[in-house]
Amino acid sequence: AFATYQELQRQWRCFDRMDACFHVVRQLQLQTYRGPPIHSVAVDEVQDLAQLELALFFLVSPRPFDGLFITGDTSQTVSRSVDFRFCDLRSIFTHFKVPP
Repeated sequence: AFATYQELQRQWRCFDRMDACFHVVRQLQLQTYRGPPIHSVAVDEVQDLAQLELALFFLVSPRPFDGLFITGDTSQTVSRSVDFRFCDLRSIFTHFKVPP
């Protein structure tokens, strides 16, 4: 089924949110963020985001340890494609070396 999905994306020249997110992450790995300064970010409904989407906030925030405010409720997950767990969020903080 996924191979068919990817083939249709290719034929129709479409992309989904993970494709877009992956593209942005790859660009940020090649060159640092040079957009408007981001002083703080508030993310609500974090349980509806994939880890890759959450990583974007860490990549564009100069100080995620004090400029990132994240809230969510695991009993309210509405995105079927995301199997969110708060321990996954903790692993992103660890990966980006953000102190507790």
